[in-house]
Amino acid sequence: MFDKLIQKLKKQGKIKKQKAGIVQVEALLKEAILDLREAKKISHIAERATYLLAYMAMLKAGRALLLFKGYMPDDGAQHKTVVEVTSAILGDKFKNPTEQFETMRRKRNEMTYE
Repeated sequence: MFDKLIQKLKKQGKIKKQKAGIVQVEALLKEAILDLREAKKISHIAERATYLLAYMAMLKAGRALLLFKGYMPDDGAQHKTVVEVTSAILGDKFKNPTEQFETMRRKRNEMTYE
């Protein structure tokens, strides 16, 4: 399933190959951890900001996973692409968290653009 999705997304111009070392992947994960720590600090005073920070942490972790696999999003719907590929990589074992990631993406999109 993952390979078919990758081929489809490459053909559609939604992802591209990207060489990266563990240093780049680790940097994204460290940023995600910082976002989560900041979200925790403000959770009692700023619900919207907490949500956005938590979402950004998930997005950065998803980008790190794509980068680890040798790809990066390359289109105007990068968030959706990251969620889609993350779900494919993690598979059914992580279906609930990846479905929540998609729900958060949609909610963040509404908060940002409506």
